[in-house]
Amino acid sequence: DPDIPGDRQSIGVSISGDPGDLALTLDGRPLQKSGSGFQIPLLPGSHLLALSDASGRKLDQVRFTVR
Repeated sequence: DPDIPGDRQSIGVSISGDPGDLALTLDGRPLQKSGSGFQIPLLPGSHLLALSDASGRKLDQVRFTVR
């Protein structure tokens, strides 16, 4: 939304099931949990969101683009 400053735009993501030893990364950087989920900033460009286990093994990933 062009009427909302970019630093105020984000999308919420949550992990279903037991997230105990799971971690989310965005473009290789860890995301910090916020309340019951994670907030991903909507910065323009192509991004990779990945779910990893405690050993760092990638379990799933999705690439998305913000315009």
